[in-house]
Formats: sequence, structure tokens, C-alpha cells
Amino acid sequence: MLNLLENSMKALMLEVRAAEGGNDSKLFTKELAQAYLKFAHSKGWKARTVQCSTSEIGVNQITLSISGPSKEAPK
Repeated sequence: MLNLLENSMKALMLEVRAAEGGNDSKLFTKELAQAYLKFAHSKGWKARTVQCSTSEIGVNQITLSISGPSKEAPK
């Protein structure tokens, strides 16, 4: 992801889905999506949630849109 956005300045759609593992898998999916969003924002990229299907404990499926670099990109 890093090379794609830094070198070509294009956007990507990232989909993360919970799989086998029940609640642990849903919690991991939530934490992984949060990590991707935090990373993208730390690089100054635009990142947003396009679609999200949640459960009581976590996330079943989430789609993120990430594009970069934005005008506010840190030097």
C-alpha cells in the first residue's frame, strides 16, 4: 500500500472481512481497519469508511477508501 500511494498518487479500496474465529475475528477486523485508517492519516492521505457491517463486539466487514497524498501531507 505504501509504495502504491507514494509513487503513483492513486486511490485504492481496501476491504477487510472477519473470517473463521467468531468474536475474536470480528474484533481483529475492527482493530485492523482502525490501524489502516490511523496509518493513512499519519501519512497525510485521505481515508474514509465507505461501508461497514458491525456486530456487538466488532466488525463483520469494512470497506475503506484511501487516496494520497493530500494537500496536507506532512513533509
